[in-house]
Amino acid sequence: MAGQHAFNDLLKKTEHYDKDERYMAISDLCEVLKKNAAQSESASPGAGSKGPSSANSSLDPQTERRICSAVLNLLDDSSNDVQTVAVKTLSVLLITVQEEQVSVTACYARLGKGYIRETKLY
Repeated sequence: MAGQHAFNDLLKKTEHYDKDERYMAISDLCEVLKKNAAQSESASPGAGSKGPSSANSSLDPQTERRICSAVLNLLDDSSNDVQTVAVKTLSVLLITVQEEQVSVTACYARLGKGYIRETKLY
C-alpha cells in the first residue's frame, strides 16, 4: 500500500539525527494526516466533525499508535521548531485517529511516559 509506505518513511525520518529532517518529516506527516482526514470526511459526509471514529479512519491501529508515539516523542525534541510543528500535528492527530487511541494519546501527553508504562495502556 503506497500510503502505508509513505507513513513508514515519514515515521523513520522523525527519528533522524538532523533537526531539519525531523522538522520536514513532522511537517509532511501533518499534511498527510490533514489530507487523510479530509478524504475520510468526504467519504462519509454524515459523520460531520464530531470527533474521531473508526468509520472515519483509514489508518490501521498499529500505524495510528506509531504515529501518535512519534508525535509525542517530538513534543520533547531539542528543537523548538520541531516541537511547534509537533503540537500542530497533535491537534490534527486527535481528530484523525480512533477514539481509543485519542484517550491513550491524551493520557500520555498529559501525564508523561511513566504513566503509560505503569498502567500498560500503550
